[in-house]
Amino acid sequence: MMQIVRSIAVLALAGTAACWLQAQTPKPAADAPPQYPTVTLSFGKPQPTPLGGKGSVMLDNATCASDGTLFTKITAITPENISSLILSAIISPFTQTIPPEKMGRTLDSLTNGTEVVRYAVGMAPGYKSISGPNKYFATDNAVVTLVAAQPLSNSMAEEEKPKWVTLALVYDRKGTLERAVPIPPHIDPKSIGMYGSEDLLVITKDAATNRLRLLVLDHDGDVKNELSLFDYDYEANRKAGKGQPLAKIMDAADFIQIIPHGDNLLLVPQATAATVIEVNEQGIVRATDLQLPHGYLLRSLFPGDGPYWTVSTYDHAKIFHDKSSGQSYASLGNGPLFQFNSFDGSLVRRIDMPAKLRATLSCEHSGEFTALIMDEDTGHIEILTGSVPR
Repeated sequence: MMQIVRSIAVLALAGTAACWLQAQTPKPAADAPPQYPTVTLSFGKPQPTPLGGKGSVMLDNATCASDGTLFTKITAITPENISSLILSAIISPFTQTIPPEKMGRTLDSLTNGTEVVRYAVGMAPGYKSISGPNKYFATDNAVVTLVAAQPLSNSMAEEEKPKWVTLALVYDRKGTLERAVPIPPHIDPKSIGMYGSEDLLVITKDAATNRLRLLVLDHDGDVKNELSLFDYDYEANRKAGKGQPLAKIMDAADFIQIIPHGDNLLLVPQATAATVIEVNEQGIVRATDLQLPHGYLLRSLFPGDGPYWTVSTYDHAKIFHDKSSGQSYASLGNGPLFQFNSFDGSLVRRIDMPAKLRATLSCEHSGEFTALIMDEDTGHIEILTGSVPR
């Protein structure tokens, strides 16, 4: 059965020009010779973890908290969701078409390569038919997931159409649900974060003005404040294409990484070379332009409170147009890591993966770089750990 599934997936992927999910060996961008140090990581052998199993698939890239704990969304291939999984693999990541409830997603954390916590997103008091998680946010103390759910109602008529709502489920790091925060019904959240005060930040888009809305919600889900990014608004500037070569086929609101930074939050515009912004509950604290070399785009900023920001990148961004369907697709290669001075954004060094190692790094903590990979034969997830040779 698994051999058939793999064959189907290979055929589907082969029909897609340079599918963005296909790991590519990083290549230098076509610019002037680099004026910064470059190092190559050294890795040991992959180590087994308790995660995964026969038929398992990792969805998206793993992320991490600043304490080095890894987070990943996992699903299992079944006859019911195989077509959805293949479609998800061949469609651009900038087109969200697969409903979460059809993917059977789970969210798991992995600490020290052995300790697993599963966040049971399918359960919340007062709600049923919970699906997700769609987006999530993690700190060293808490995890927040965005899910869709139906409120329980004994008085609802059978013919009445179910009312779906969006919830922010807040957990401690042991996986215990602490509260379910209903997102106001007029808000379509694209990303979620949580301040040190435990108030939430929700990013959405105002289609009428073509600008982002940043809403601060209290513990009950009521809007406390609305922030403005002014001239740094990624969505308002996207049509100009400044630092956003994929602006024609993506909404910036869908691809903003939110990570904790002390009691504040950092906004990282993925698949762009745009500005990283720090916000508190009142507004912008600072805006930092990273000196990203030409040809590279931000993929993820690894959480941490040190003097340097470690950033993974994409390279060789291209847009393909399918005349028969009228759709556009993005092709992105895996770029190297870069480290920047977190104060002024100046480039410190470039960090390369070994040439023959096909893995996407997800975390840097105390000088160790980690990635999760999957054993194709067993479906078990393994962890790779590397460092800069001394």
